[in-house]
Amino acid sequence: MAASPAVAEAGPLARVEAVLFDHAPRWLGALTFVAGVMSMIASANPSMLGANPVLMDWLVAELPNFAAAIGGLALMALSLGLMRRIWMAWAFTLATAAHGLWLSVFVKPWVLEAVVYAGLIVVLIAARRAFFRRSALLAIRLPRIWFFAAGGAIALAAVGAALWAGHRSGFVAAEWWDLIIHPVIGAAGRPILLATLILAFLAFGSLVTSPVAPHAPPPGGEDFRKVEAILAATSRPRPEGLLAFAGDKSFLFSEADDAFIMFASIGNAIIAFGAPIGPRARWKPLLSQFRQRADQLGANCAVYAAPPDLLPDLLDLGFKVEKVGENAIIDLPAFSLAGGRREVIRRGRRKLAERSGARFQMIETGVTNDLMDRLKPVSDAWLTAQKGKEKAFSLGRFDPDFLQRCPIGVVEIGGRTAAFGTLLATPDRSWAGIDLMRYDPEIAVTNTMDFLLVEMILWAKEAGFQRFDLSMAPLSGLVEEDHAPLFARIGNEIYQRSERFYNFQGLRRFKEKFDPEWEPRYIAAPGYWDLPVALAQAALLTNGAARVAPAAGAAAGQPQEGGATTAQTSGKSIGRSSPGSADKPITQDG
Repeated sequence: MAASPAVAEAGPLARVEAVLFDHAPRWLGALTFVAGVMSMIASANPSMLGANPVLMDWLVAELPNFAAAIGGLALMALSLGLMRRIWMAWAFTLATAAHGLWLSVFVKPWVLEAVVYAGLIVVLIAARRAFFRRSALLAIRLPRIWFFAAGGAIALAAVGAALWAGHRSGFVAAEWWDLIIHPVIGAAGRPILLATLILAFLAFGSLVTSPVAPHAPPPGGEDFRKVEAILAATSRPRPEGLLAFAGDKSFLFSEADDAFIMFASIGNAIIAFGAPIGPRARWKPLLSQFRQRADQLGANCAVYAAPPDLLPDLLDLGFKVEKVGENAIIDLPAFSLAGGRREVIRRGRRKLAERSGARFQMIETGVTNDLMDRLKPVSDAWLTAQKGKEKAFSLGRFDPDFLQRCPIGVVEIGGRTAAFGTLLATPDRSWAGIDLMRYDPEIAVTNTMDFLLVEMILWAKEAGFQRFDLSMAPLSGLVEEDHAPLFARIGNEIYQRSERFYNFQGLRRFKEKFDPEWEPRYIAAPGYWDLPVALAQAALLTNGAARVAPAAGAAAGQPQEGGATTAQTSGKSIGRSSPGSADKPITQDG
């Protein structure tokens, strides 16, 4: 990603500081781990001792070796803290490196190690501003791969210790335990044994202790009441704000409880979805609070599907931003089926009503048990056909409590329920957005989903909504020029070449039939190289098993008998798709 104009216009020193801030944690993490490995190997090359050393000679000769072994393990562990920008890791690494430099210069002639330690100290001091998180070092959970890497370093040092002992007199006649207890031959093995015992202790502790993860407590009833009040009081909230009631996200509220961010945790990261909901003046303080919470937890943070009007705040707070797709948005007052461009849709609606008896019904007054009995077989058949499961995070789910809040469009063909779609409708009726769209492959015919979507758009227009969000077309609209950033070039390659895995281009073509405005969506993270990881984590949150809070709650309570209002169309039909569209319906949550 190109540097910002402010950085580009700054002097060389400012540009160096900016590069160090962005990349030093990874560079220093890798260099620190290497320094730890070198220190571990150096501990297996002790100074020579006499055959029967006195206690003071033994202390003077062997304590540096023990210090090198312990320092090596410490540096390897501290490398993880550096990569997470933890200030305490920076301070301890600086102190450990300074001690290693002193040993290398004044105690043992370790020239290469001295050079590495000196370089590490210089870069640590130069990049000190990149380490600002105040998380505790004990909150760092050592991953399994770290134990393998540290074990490999110890094994390498053990080989070096055996080679060193092999050059000592009496080695041929020595027993194996002499590699540890012999005053001379065991001098190289003792630091390695100590490091092995420490590593074993850490591994055991990792197995028996619970991981420290940035999981926020699940939302409760009071949280949902706050969210409902904020949505009702907010002018023109975006429809994705209704996904707060899915129960799979936690909330961060403003101090005045008049705005919130919804987010979910995965691994060592917390991912916010969309822009904050609430007054515009609250967005930037909430984002700053969100990032501070991540820093306190020692976690990474990101914002997924950020709209364009959130970019100034994200950039001001030091987030790196890349485009991940575009949302298709229809201006409902201007939308019409009149004109030559809509002839295919008009003809399709008429033909389906005549040939298949398709009828459309819109229900917005609550989910009844009877309606659930009609929709659940459709949902189950769709999930089976897609070989999928319920989504989460950026999509709603088929759940009675959540569906209580959603207007639901239903298509019947031949008297049987063939398809349904759910809308995310804002309380002020400024926005409506499509959420679930599912069909029964045994009942639905070609272009059933076109028909369903058109009818829901027309219903939203008649109901007084101003905008209709067809949701995101992932990876579409990315820059294709030669100067495009690496993130965009990789995204374009995936968009162009992965049709066999996900119908990116088909999904965009499906939405383009309605001539929407394409509004970009972005992903933001503190570091540029955090962006692809955050994007993968957002995908895992969407496609993984959701942790749903109980009673995420419909305002109307439990499903009730009766009470549904309907708006049926006359002559609702599906007809043929526009040229180039596939026979298989393209669905929103597939």
